[in-house]
Order: sequence, then structure tokens, then C-alpha cells
Amino acid sequence: MVSTVEGDAIPDALTETLSVEVKDTLAVSRTSQIRIETDAAHAAGQDTMLFTGVNTKISKPALNSFDVTVRLQDLGPSDASDE
Repeated sequence: MVSTVEGDAIPDALTETLSVEVKDTLAVSRTSQIRIETDAAHAAGQDTMLFTGVNTKISKPALNSFDVTVRLQDLGPSDASDE
């Protein structure tokens, strides 16, 4: 679990150097969960990584929150027409 003044959140994976979030959704935005996880990681000097689908829409603020974004075929909507 990680904490900021905004609250607590649990990243999908967390090491001493990396915080990972996996989103198997149609869209990813900079929700309080994402803010807490990425803000806490950056404050701790950790890199942040988002895994999501190739057709998942990611808001610009969410995209800018992560150091690395990995898009995988088996996550998110099967194609752009599923939105």
C-alpha cells in the first residue's frame, strides 16, 4: 500500500524502484487511485509503469503520470469498435 495526503492505494506491483499498475479497461484517466500511486512513487524516487490495452483510451493527464506505458493486445477492448 502507498499513501499520500489524498489517501491510500494499492499498486498491482511494487518494488523498491518500480510501481506498476495494470488496467484492463476501455479507458484510463487520472483518477484518485492513479494520482495517489504515481505521486507516492515519484516522491519515493520510483519509476511508474502502466500496462493497458492497445485500444484503451488514455487521457493525457493519466499518460503523463506514468514514466512508461506498455500496451498489450490481450488487455482492454478487442478493437477500437468496442468503444
